[in-house]
Amino acid sequence: MPALANTEQSCSVPGCSRPVSARGYCHGHVQRLYRLGDVVPEVPLGGAARVASARRDRLDGTGAER
Repeated sequence: MPALANTEQSCSVPGCSRPVSARGYCHGHVQRLYRLGDVVPEVPLGGAARVASARRDRLDGTGAER
C-alpha cells in the first residue's frame, strides 16, 4: 500500500498553502515540476500562458538560464 501524503504540511512554494502531495510540493506544483522541470514559483497555479512567458523571460537565446 502506498504511503499517504502528509496533508498537515503546506506546499514549499512561497504563497502556496495547498497540502503537500510529494517532494514537498502540492499536486499542482509537482505536476508543473514533472512537466516543465521547474515549479516556476513566480507564477501562480492556473496560469499556463504566464508560465510559458515567465520561462521564456528567464531564458536567453540559447535556452540557458540568464
